[in-house]
Amino acid sequence: MKFKTFLSVGVILLFSSVLVLAALDLKFTTAIKEQASLSKIKSFSVSFKTFGGPVDNLKITGGVDGGAIYHRTYAHIDADTQKTETFTWTPSAGTHIIWFELDPKHTCGDSNYANNRIEKTITVKDGPIPVVSHANLALQKYINVTSPADGVDWYNEKGYTITWNTNINNVGKSFFIELYSTDEKTKIKLIKQGETSTSFYWPVMGIYPGDYRIRVSSFQGRDDGFVEGFSEIFHIKPPVIH
Repeated sequence: MKFKTFLSVGVILLFSSVLVLAALDLKFTTAIKEQASLSKIKSFSVSFKTFGGPVDNLKITGGVDGGAIYHRTYAHIDADTQKTETFTWTPSAGTHIIWFELDPKHTCGDSNYANNRIEKTITVKDGPIPVVSHANLALQKYINVTSPADGVDWYNEKGYTITWNTNINNVGKSFFIELYSTDEKTKIKLIKQGETSTSFYWPVMGIYPGDYRIRVSSFQGRDDGFVEGFSEIFHIKPPVIH
């Protein structure tokens, strides 16, 4: 009888230890850094890490004062993985708050939302552009797809405008526009090759109803490779029958 009691307690303790899982904690690991630039355009970056567990469909926003100008969604990030986010901004004179936020809608099950937002206050003087050497220049190129927006419905046999902004000097270069799976891994369709503007009107035809992303990319040469940006997840629906 004593042996059985000891065994039961041991089993309980074993299962108790197995069921104790680390809680996900999304946390910034650096302060917001302002990168040097040869122009008035300012570039800001920050790093974060997924402590304690993986995360799916993580949205990240960034902006200036009360407005968001940067959006990104990761379909999946493994546990204990560090990522760096960057956006650029053409400033106006005055004092401004630069900010980044992880999981702004609180949908990822983070154990501590108190550390999901980070801010930096800067003062911009309306004066001459400072001279910065090329050796210190560290401006990351980006493409930010602004349309389709998060969760919108696009219907087959109707037309919609895909839009994006970028800091790429696209003289002599062009953009690829593609339809991708939500996990950003599978190309479904090449929509347009060789687009030189930052928008494209797409007549949606023959696309199987489901959830998708738009990928916009541009090859920037051997040093920079492909620069790409993905839209938020949106829905393609069957044609509207009147």
